[in-house]
Amino acid sequence: MDDRGFLYVSDGCKREVRRFKVDGSQGTLMAGGNGQGHGLGQFNDIDFIFVDRDHSVYGSDDSGRRVMKWMEGANVGQVVAGGDGYGSDAKRLSNPNGVVVDGMGTVYVADGWNHRIVYGNSSFNRLSQKQLTGCRFRANSGENASSYSTHNTSRLGLDATFHVSLFVKITGTLYGFGVYFSSDAAYSHGYTKPNANDERCMFLARFIIEETTQGNNKMETRPPGFDSTTDGNHIFVTYHGAQALVEYLITYK
Repeated sequence: MDDRGFLYVSDGCKREVRRFKVDGSQGTLMAGGNGQGHGLGQFNDIDFIFVDRDHSVYGSDDSGRRVMKWMEGANVGQVVAGGDGYGSDAKRLSNPNGVVVDGMGTVYVADGWNHRIVYGNSSFNRLSQKQLTGCRFRANSGENASSYSTHNTSRLGLDATFHVSLFVKITGTLYGFGVYFSSDAAYSHGYTKPNANDERCMFLARFIIEETTQGNNKMETRPPGFDSTTDGNHIFVTYHGAQALVEYLITYK
C-alpha cells in the first residue's frame, strides 16, 4: 500500500500488477499485462513487488532472472537488475525474489539460489550490483543479538527507518529449523568467506532472545511459551525475521 492509500497487487497468472482503491473498485494496470515474455512490457513471472515514494513499481521476475521498474504511468518498464540470464556474477541473478527500495533510492534484491543480497542505485538502468554474501550477524557479549546467515534468502523488508530486515529460509537444523545466531564472534567468523580483496564481513544486529529453551533437530518452530531455542551456550535460533534488527555491517581482514 502506498502513501495515498492505494493497494498494489501482483497477479502471477496474468503477469501484471494492479492498483486498487480500498473501496474495492476496479483496479488500474500499473505494470505488465501484456502476457508472458522477456519484453520490457512483460513479465515471465511476477510475485514480489515494491512501490517507492515516487509510486514506481518494482517487480522481481523470477524465471526472467531480472528485476523490473515501472514508473507511474509508463507503458513499459526498465530492467534495473539481472536480465542477462542465469548466473552468479555481478550482472546476473539466479532466482530474484524479494525486492525493496530505501529512502535514498538503493535497491535491494534477494537472489535466492545464489544465497545473497545484491544492492545498487536505482537511478541507473542496471544496478552496479554489490553483494552481501558469506556474512553473519555478530553480537557483543551480554546483548540480545548474534550471528545470522543469508543462506536461501527469499524475502526482504524495510522498516520505517529503512533498516534492512532479512527474511530467510532454513539456515540450520541442529537446534531447530530456523535462523542461527551466535554471541561468539570467533564462531561467526568461521562461517564468513573472503571476497576478492580478502575482506570478510559480519552484521552487528540486535536479536530478541526472551524466553529460550534447549533446541533439537526435530523442532520445526519454537515450542509453545518460548521465543527462541539454544544450544545452552552461545548459539540461539529464531523462527521469525522480525526478531532481528540489523545495525552495522562490519568489513574486516
